[in-house]
Amino acid sequence: MRAEEAIQRLETHKEYISPHGRFTKEAIDMAIKALEKQTPKKFLWDDGNPVCPVCGEEVWDMEWCNSCGQRLDRELDTIIEEE
Repeated sequence: MRAEEAIQRLETHKEYISPHGRFTKEAIDMAIKALEKQTPKKFLWDDGNPVCPVCGEEVWDMEWCNSCGQRLDRELDTIIEEE
């Protein structure tokens, strides 16, 4: 199962939890957030420097954002210029 599919299933199941299942919903939200961080996102560019697409901080490690921990897409041909 891919992370995107897991996120979709978790979102769907969260809708069916009773209003009294607050802690369960919080746990599902935490799991979704962790899975989203594991899904690589493409760099953005700011004045020739790679920046994280989530938090906007300059990226020093090409695999993970040093600031927010987002996994980054390391393929240079997928890096996009910020307009």
